[in-house]
Amino acid sequence: MTTNSDKLLLSEKIATKMCHDLSGTAMSVFNSLEMLKTGDSDDSFNKIAIDIATRGASGFSAKIKFFRIAFGSLGQNEIDGVSLNTLMKNYLQSSFDKYELSLTENLTLTAKEAKIIFSVIIFAMTVAMPGFKLSLSRSGNQIILEIKNPKDFIIPPELTITDSDVRFATLTPGNSPLFLGGMLAGEYGKNMKINIKGNSLLLLLQ
Repeated sequence: MTTNSDKLLLSEKIATKMCHDLSGTAMSVFNSLEMLKTGDSDDSFNKIAIDIATRGASGFSAKIKFFRIAFGSLGQNEIDGVSLNTLMKNYLQSSFDKYELSLTENLTLTAKEAKIIFSVIIFAMTVAMPGFKLSLSRSGNQIILEIKNPKDFIIPPELTITDSDVRFATLTPGNSPLFLGGMLAGEYGKNMKINIKGNSLLLLLQ
């Protein structure tokens, strides 16, 4: 059972994770604006600075929207296939230049399913490598999330995942979204299994 002190610690780690991810993106916008202020009138220099600021602002917006679903409230709303593809594509682009995204056509997620899946994806991005492949599909009442890295996953020492047995030696900002996903699955009466072997991360939710 998750105690109130556990929930307080989790909220602190989640907040730290959000601040870390958003501050890095915000700094890219700030630095590019400083470049424009201190730079000369060279058009190519200004174009680079504007491009950095634009990508930074887009990334900041994408992360806010993704975090709102994972850590906020959607009510009873579903996320349709078009919105799901846009949300995931923009979020992945905010951190990686090279990746492949594959979603089952017309895939929709309930608010509860989305919170769990998005939380796990936020964790997965801390161990993903450039060039990873992410697929999300549904088979009957089961949702399947698979992420394949170009090389084997490197799991932080404070986390152990063996045959769907997930153990947290220490709760950290990096692994806190995974802890949240498991906690939400229990709260919502869902069965969540996650396993990492070699270069493959597989999540089954039903």
